[in-house]
Amino acid sequence: MTKKIALSSFLLSVGMALTLPANAVILDWDLGGTATTTAGVINTLTFSTGGHNLTAKGYCSSGTNGTGSFSAAHVQVYGGGLGVNSGGDTAVCGGDTSSKNHAVDKNGHNNFVLFEFDSLMSASQFKIGYKNIDADIQVWFGPASGAAVDLNGACVVGCATTLEGLGFTATPGFNNIAKNVSQTVSASTKSRYVVVSGALNAVNGSIDSNFDYFKINHLSAQVPAPPTLALMALGLIMLHRRSKTQK
Repeated sequence: MTKKIALSSFLLSVGMALTLPANAVILDWDLGGTATTTAGVINTLTFSTGGHNLTAKGYCSSGTNGTGSFSAAHVQVYGGGLGVNSGGDTAVCGGDTSSKNHAVDKNGHNNFVLFEFDSLMSASQFKIGYKNIDADIQVWFGPASGAAVDLNGACVVGCATTLEGLGFTATPGFNNIAKNVSQTVSASTKSRYVVVSGALNAVNGSIDSNFDYFKINHLSAQVPAPPTLALMALGLIMLHRRSKTQK
C-alpha cells in the first residue's frame, strides 16, 4: 500500500512537471574568439557555442543614415571584437582603411552586421569590446517567420525593400554604451536574425552626430532547454500503465 501511494505521488509530481514550460538555455557567442571564415574580400564568419552556430555577414549602405541599398562587406575579428573592414573593397564601402574604421561605424557609408542563428532563438544581450568617440547602437531582430534573409539591395529607409518590410523589428536605441557591459535586447519574438549598426536618425531620431565606432565581442540568445525530465517522466508513466495492464 505504501509503495502504491509513493508511486502515485511521484507520478502526480512528474505529471505536473509536464505542464510546466521548459527552462531556457542561454547561449553566449564570443565574437572576439575563434571563428570559421569563408575566403575572399566578401566573407562570412561562423562562431560556435553549446552545439549551436552563429554566422556573421557584413554590409554597408550606399548612402548615409541607412539610406541607399546595402552591399556585402568584409567582416573580421580584431582586438576588441568583430568589425567591418572595407579596405581593399573600394567599390563597396569607400575604402575605409584606418584602424578605427575596422569597427562597425556610420562614418559616411553606414556599416551593418547581420547575425544568423542556426535555429529560431530569442536574442537577449550583446556586448562591445571597443569603441572610439561614441557607441550609439541600433539593433533589429526578425523575421518571426524564420524565413531566410539576404540584405543585399535592402535598406533602412528610402528603397523598395526595407528591414521593416523584410519583417525586422527595431529595438530602442542604445545610447553611448560602455565596453564589456551587457546590453539587454529582449527580443519579443524568436527569430533567426539580428542586425546591428550605429544608431540611425531614421529609426530613433537624432541621438548625436558622432560616428559610433564600435566592435561587438558577445551576442547571447535564449533557446528552449531539452525536455529531458519531461520525456523521462512520460516514459515512466507509460511503463507504469503497461505494467498495470499486464497484471
